[in-house]
Amino acid sequence: MWGRALKQRRALYSNGAHHVPGGHIAITRSISVPIIHQDELIGIFAVANRENDYEKDDVRHVKAISDFVAPVLHARLQRDRVDAERRKADEAVKLANKKLGLMSAVTRHDGLNQLSLIQGYAQVAREMSKDSKMTSYLDKMILSGGVDERSAGIHSNLSIYRFH
Repeated sequence: MWGRALKQRRALYSNGAHHVPGGHIAITRSISVPIIHQDELIGIFAVANRENDYEKDDVRHVKAISDFVAPVLHARLQRDRVDAERRKADEAVKLANKKLGLMSAVTRHDGLNQLSLIQGYAQVAREMSKDSKMTSYLDKMILSGGVDERSAGIHSNLSIYRFH
């Protein structure tokens, strides 16, 4: 009967025996009242098995409770939806941050590898150079890499990409 109450979007009651699935408690009488908020079906009140028959006045009381509860239940359901969406968004942000961290680490690592290679070649070229002007340029090039404490070069700039 509660299914019909939902489909018809109206209160129903019965004082006769109900067909129930095996293992279900017997239902001899019942009232089913859909909970509707702003024309949206959001739940149902179902009461059953009173000792004496239900009457229209009983249905009216359950309907009044349904009308009273509807905005509160609607607000709660909305809050639960927003909370679920927020949790989903938080998980998406965490995943994006994890991917960003991995990308940052790989980019930093690759950049530092290339820098080390360039600095190595620059140091070899400096050792082989007999031209003082060229040696001066190579010194600047080596220092701009920032692998020692005398400079704040590329190496130290790449360190800001460490993901925390």
